[in-house]
Amino acid sequence: MIARHRSGGYASVAATRRAFLVLTALRWLPTGLLMPTLVLYLTSAGLNLAEVGFVTALQGGMILLLELPTGGLADAWGRCPVLAGAAVASIASIATLLAADTIALFGLAFALQGVYRALDSGPLNSWYVDAALAVDPARNLERDLAQAGSVLYAAVATGSLLASGLTVLDMLPIDPLAAALVAALVCEVLHLAAVLVLLREVRPHRGFAAAHTAIVQAPRVIAASVRLGWSRRSLRLLLAVELSWGAGLCALELLWQPRTQSELAGPQQAWVFGTMSAAAWITGAAGAALLPLLIRILNRRVTWTAALLRIVQGATLVTLGLAWGLAGVIVGYVAFYTVHGAANPAHEALLHRRVTTGHRSTVLSLNSLVMRASSLPAGILFGVLADHSGPSVALVTAGLLLTTAAPLYLLSGEPPANPTQDPSMRHPSTKQASTNPPAD
Repeated sequence: MIARHRSGGYASVAATRRAFLVLTALRWLPTGLLMPTLVLYLTSAGLNLAEVGFVTALQGGMILLLELPTGGLADAWGRCPVLAGAAVASIASIATLLAADTIALFGLAFALQGVYRALDSGPLNSWYVDAALAVDPARNLERDLAQAGSVLYAAVATGSLLASGLTVLDMLPIDPLAAALVAALVCEVLHLAAVLVLLREVRPHRGFAAAHTAIVQAPRVIAASVRLGWSRRSLRLLLAVELSWGAGLCALELLWQPRTQSELAGPQQAWVFGTMSAAAWITGAAGAALLPLLIRILNRRVTWTAALLRIVQGATLVTLGLAWGLAGVIVGYVAFYTVHGAANPAHEALLHRRVTTGHRSTVLSLNSLVMRASSLPAGILFGVLADHSGPSVALVTAGLLLTTAAPLYLLSGEPPANPTQDPSMRHPSTKQASTNPPAD
């Protein structure tokens, strides 16, 4: 049983980490259940691919609209109520998907999913980082975030395999494609309960008064965090890397299936796609687990580690684009997610070392917003390029874009191993978050 302080926290960083990893697993298990069959479920319900694109665009629009305000709300009000609200939005979204029979209802479901993703972006990791650094300012965040990344990838892979099993075995008295949604709904309810029980934080106010105060303070927190992101050279460079990453990820998600399909012939497509997806998430967990070792090999230089990983990740996209035969395509796709398992926590650790407690959730939301903003034009541009020149050319272009952004990590400079060594890393209170950020 995880022990807690009387103040509401945990008795040790180890206990906090266990709670963090449990919450991470429960957060991503429903995602894994939804990924393999969601598009098939939508098309079986009568939507064509153009309509699927439209309703999913509503999700992206809601994320862009709410990403920064919800990050500011988490910093001003608290992480637990925001994450609980996210889980409620996810439950409502999945329930609406199961009940929907018109494009308007499907659009509502994806709009709710956008609310969920906007609320969910950042608060859990920010809660853990603040709790860990409060006890141990020299805490090895890279190791902890890499471990969380391994749990994330394992949870998604597990959910994907469960979804495939539910679809193939057809054990429930409902549409096999809906079985994964029902399972995701149950898991999301468990996730909500876990957030309310395990995510303990000390907040100065609770209830409706706290909500009102948070809403009033959120614009100041957002404005200060945006100024922080723009005024500090290191953060500008990290966000610029995220721009290229968002475009590269968009190209992969858009084109890996048609690229794989070009090497296939016959009805085994669903089996190949499912196997590739599960393998990618499993190896992503392995990549996350290897990050601390890679950082040690590079003499604890996180910026060099992150730059190397982005170069290798760009190379995997080039491999996916140029590969000859199905085996080469599979290697490129799986290798991309293997590298991503290490690259993502390395990038996030650099962000955490550059911000203070009062701005942490909002800066993570800003990072996510930059990624999603770049993916919208990238989807159009890479789609047009693929139509004119083929998926291979578009994937190679995306890979080169990822690779050329890697030196920006080196230009951002290595952050101090101990955040207290940098005066700008002080942990202000929420009220202090509205002050101008320090120059880099």
